[in-house]
Amino acid sequence: MNQTTKWVIGLIIVVIIAWGGYFLLNDSEKTVGEKLRVGAILTLTGGGGPAGEEVQDGMELAMKEFAEPPIELFIEDSATDPKQGVSAFNKLVDSQKIDLAVVTLSAIASAVTPIAIERQIPILQTLVSTPDIAKQSKY
Repeated sequence: MNQTTKWVIGLIIVVIIAWGGYFLLNDSEKTVGEKLRVGAILTLTGGGGPAGEEVQDGMELAMKEFAEPPIELFIEDSATDPKQGVSAFNKLVDSQKIDLAVVTLSAIASAVTPIAIERQIPILQTLVSTPDIAKQSKY
């Protein structure tokens, strides 16, 4: 994937996160000046490693476009393993107090989504193709 494509993907993700953050800020205890805390559970190693690396590169590239990014980004590796994805998600919620999660690949998203619903953390799923995943939540 070339640099322009990475930049476009990253920018789209950051815009979606910022847009979602606007609605979170309007319906939470956060103040307008606070940054949105985003946890990304990416497949940086294992079979899905190349895909996760592309998403990470795009997100980091898009973040560089802002003088003061409106979000704080915390990245964890799921190692393309649903159990590690769940562990990474819980770590981000407990230690980084994330407001929103980004998850790559269907297997990881399928494992993390029910926990995100239970913990009331909005989730943005990328590179997900499982048809029934949208049925897990009304959001």
